[in-house]
Amino acid sequence: MSMIVVKKRKNGLVYYLVQNLRHEDGKRYQHWIPCASAVDAKLLKPEVDEAEARNEKYVIPIEFQLLRTGVKAQPAVLQPSTPMTVEQLVRAYIEHHSALGFWEAATRRIADSISINYIYPYIGSMLIKSVRARDLQAYYDDLPNHPAVQMKKSAKPKPISKRTVREINKLLRPAFAYAVTLGYIENNPTLNVQMPRVEKKKREQWTAAEVKTAIQCCEDPTFRLMMKLMFSCTLRTGELTALSYEDIVLDPKDDERPYVSVKKELARLNKTHIEQTKTEIYRTFPELGPKQKTVVVLKKPKTKSSVRKIYLPDELVEELRQHIANQKKEQAGNGFPSYDLLFCNSNGSPLADATLVKRFKKLIREHNLREVDMYSLRHSGATYKLTKSHDIKAVQADMGHSSADMIMEVYATIPLESRQQLADHTDSFLKDLDKTEQDGQQTTEKTNEDEANTTN
Repeated sequence: MSMIVVKKRKNGLVYYLVQNLRHEDGKRYQHWIPCASAVDAKLLKPEVDEAEARNEKYVIPIEFQLLRTGVKAQPAVLQPSTPMTVEQLVRAYIEHHSALGFWEAATRRIADSISINYIYPYIGSMLIKSVRARDLQAYYDDLPNHPAVQMKKSAKPKPISKRTVREINKLLRPAFAYAVTLGYIENNPTLNVQMPRVEKKKREQWTAAEVKTAIQCCEDPTFRLMMKLMFSCTLRTGELTALSYEDIVLDPKDDERPYVSVKKELARLNKTHIEQTKTEIYRTFPELGPKQKTVVVLKKPKTKSSVRKIYLPDELVEELRQHIANQKKEQAGNGFPSYDLLFCNSNGSPLADATLVKRFKKLIREHNLREVDMYSLRHSGATYKLTKSHDIKAVQADMGHSSADMIMEVYATIPLESRQQLADHTDSFLKDLDKTEQDGQQTTEKTNEDEANTTN
């Protein structure tokens, strides 16, 4: 008899039906069948038990998977007995993962873009049973010889990058694993494929002195406050523009210092992708036009660690208090709807990323500052905090990361003066070492001299 097993995953509980089968040589093994819910597991159990009695792997029809998760099956999806192509597999995998809530709308957009632009046109018609590691290796090796799909028609054509090749494999690998789990193929052909190496480029960031200069140069008090918050609270751009009045706690209880509560983010998402996934939306802002394919929303952060509390420097408390008072007074008489956003356009609507980028580039151009992007203020803030506190866990919590590795590998850049100080510390150590050796040598010589005098 098969068993229903529940596993706790990052995105919640996952249900499996586990068959106990035997190989031809008599050795026992288990076949794990993923189910969309406990209800699905109970519905499928009788069929799985019958297959187990015949010592056969049970294969879930993909139509059943999509039906139970509320997704309409695509005409291209075939029965398990019918040969399946790579395109049909990837489409089924994307629909399955989206429907179960493993992906948000932004991730679904990336998966669709990669599959439509780089998978279906090249290997989409191949039967998954005939795909071998050598076929995928040849496919990956050949991709950089083809032009990448450009978002802007006016952009100069570029070859498909190594990073894109790796992203393609990140989609194909679990898709083929999904096919193995459902019993469509025996082995995953992506496991033995060699990926191109991608050199990691660290984002250019300002030093603390350069940040100070840029903030002093900024004549717009609202934008200056945004820069200060992004640096001191190490906020992402979407977190900064999503802040509302209730998120700024300037008079906390229990003698706690003032803080910023990060619990949502602003994003522009495709309407279709929102419907296809279980993205949690708190507010949807009015659309620009009836035919608009995307919409601006306040959404739940992607990870639990992104929901956090960041304590405010004393210098920002009164400045934020004054900004909120002035903005509420200004909005009270302009007749526009108020969404209680801390930073917004004159009509109360949320600020777009493009608007911030434009302002930041203008500031750099007008004051001849070193070119970086606005997001790098978050990097500069992380580096400054780490240099001053030497507490990587505290910086990790402020950044909203689940692991401290990201802080050291991506965000924090050790300033040159800090590295130079290491030489000073080592110099002091060596001087102390030499002094200790000299003192020891002098003590030894004196002891020998005393012993000689005693003998005489």
